[in-house]
Amino acid sequence: MLNHKWMRAGVVSLAVSLVVGCTSQGHVQSSTARQSANAASQGSKAKELEVVSHIQFIELRGHSQFLSAERVTQEVTAVIQALTPQGAQALVKRVVSVNNQLEDFALLNAETRKADGRRLPVDEQNISRQRGVVSTGTAISWQDFDLIQVNFPDLQVGDQIAFTTRTTTKQAALPGGLWTQASVEPTQPIQHFAWTIEAPQSLHLHVETPLLNTQHSVSNGQERWSTEYGPSTAIPAEPNWANTSKRVPRVLASTYPRLEDLGDAFARVMRDKMSPTPEVQALAQKLTQGLNSDHDKARAITDWVRSHIKYVAVFLGTGGFVPHDVASILINGYGDCKDHTLLLHSLLAAANIEAAPALISTGSDYVLPPAAISAFNHVITYLPGLKLFVDSTARDIPFGALPFEDSDKPVLVGLKSGTQRMHTPAFTAEQNRLVVNTHWTIDADGRAQVTMKAQGWGQSATAMQDRLQDIPPAANAIAVSKILGQAGWQGRGFLRYDPIQRQQQTQAFDAEATITNLLPDPSGGQLNPSLQMTQDALSIVRNMGDFQTPSRRFDKLCTPKSVRETFTFQFDPKYKLVKVPQDFQRDIPGRMHFEAHYEQQGNTITGWRAFVRTQAHHVCTTEDYEREAPVYREVAQHLRTGLLFTQ
Repeated sequence: MLNHKWMRAGVVSLAVSLVVGCTSQGHVQSSTARQSANAASQGSKAKELEVVSHIQFIELRGHSQFLSAERVTQEVTAVIQALTPQGAQALVKRVVSVNNQLEDFALLNAETRKADGRRLPVDEQNISRQRGVVSTGTAISWQDFDLIQVNFPDLQVGDQIAFTTRTTTKQAALPGGLWTQASVEPTQPIQHFAWTIEAPQSLHLHVETPLLNTQHSVSNGQERWSTEYGPSTAIPAEPNWANTSKRVPRVLASTYPRLEDLGDAFARVMRDKMSPTPEVQALAQKLTQGLNSDHDKARAITDWVRSHIKYVAVFLGTGGFVPHDVASILINGYGDCKDHTLLLHSLLAAANIEAAPALISTGSDYVLPPAAISAFNHVITYLPGLKLFVDSTARDIPFGALPFEDSDKPVLVGLKSGTQRMHTPAFTAEQNRLVVNTHWTIDADGRAQVTMKAQGWGQSATAMQDRLQDIPPAANAIAVSKILGQAGWQGRGFLRYDPIQRQQQTQAFDAEATITNLLPDPSGGQLNPSLQMTQDALSIVRNMGDFQTPSRRFDKLCTPKSVRETFTFQFDPKYKLVKVPQDFQRDIPGRMHFEAHYEQQGNTITGWRAFVRTQAHHVCTTEDYEREAPVYREVAQHLRTGLLFTQ
């Protein structure tokens, strides 16, 4: 999504034109690593931290005047105070991005308001404009963008910056419609938020103002909506929060009556750009030669697009929604998600396979907006004949599967018969599985020999592949030493794994290591049966999630998953095992099952622990959390129990 940003991203969104910004193959790779990091953070004990606000909004006021279905003028005034040195540093330089082909922008005033009452206007020397946005890798380059930088003079703690901007559309990003939105970021304190929207009554503007006090009036053929909010204190961010838009005060206005109308407009743009050229037809015939089923043909074409078209985003004018020509995509061998989708659809059409674009958000919102604004940053493909979603930018995901960001999401699918709201498939615990086996032989001096075997399926396998792919072949032993070091251990070892096959969402590895300091005090202590060599998200603790806080303000990511740990601990005869955990089981019917079993034979302990989250979707609502958290806390307490030993 492209927003005019005067504040940090997410503080306020004033978009009169939107970009389908697209995820990329690189984004998909990094996301799985991020999921591992998220899972690790879920395992730590939750702490209700006091929010330290470096800035506060004294005032945020806006006026949106819709002139027609494709023209709107907006004026925005913001007054922001620096509360700390960090806040002053963050506010001293503000940058706004403007699409000069789609909108006119004016900075009406900008000044520093000193705590002693003085006002220091920003002079022309402190305002600079850069033409075009150029980037490397998978980031977006936009040649029609201007970056306007404003430096506020003599800004100290307690001072305020104040500015007013005006933006007027020149051309709609999509034909026949415009939208605008403004939101209050909950993690920043705000004293007063006010927004007005005006439009001709004949325009039938659709306005939604969730969580805001709104007055609506009609006079002389003009409709007017006035909203107010505040004061509001900052709300702390929560681990793995989801659907934050449900709890954020927002102003949404659109000239499209329904989200489906926005989807229809985008689908028309895509269909108009499709080009079954002789080159496209010849390529489709070559790729599908000898294949009989539509499934096999679609897979061959999708795999070719994934492997031959690099992800590069270079936009001109309305390029946020309009893809490049098919011929240029083929010649250049690169494009963003819209380009990938357009080429894929053109090739599929040449093979007589119907395809439809599906607008989707890859963020943490799993709900559609209540008005027809574009809350989408990506486009994937739906194959009606196969009832299958495909992401042609996701190189590391096999055909028939979707990456985490695309899964269990509402989408707008631009079918020929009209746009429909649909939902991408969610993970299931059976598909998203992890099995880890460990064997520990513990010497009398606290040293240990350990072997570990791990097998993953689905998203768990993709995350494992990402991690293994980051290890250079010549650095295998070094990587194991570093992994042990992350757990506070010293030792050496090695990894073994078959070559990574991205088109098969399964992965396994074996590891062996010698740890010289497994037991800090061999004379006695406790050892957790979930002990593992690696700090990656391979244990139940790191995949179950954090349920320690009694309640939440926001929904929570709770991805369906199955994790099974089996373990064997062989202690030297000099040890005496004082206590072994008892068998344990807890259930939340239809949602979660946990079970643990332990056996002791002399100085050998064997057992297993199994955690299965079977719920149908990737999100736990705040009501789900409050109802289920006590059971999860009982499981977490059991997972902290260990083997007690002495010599």
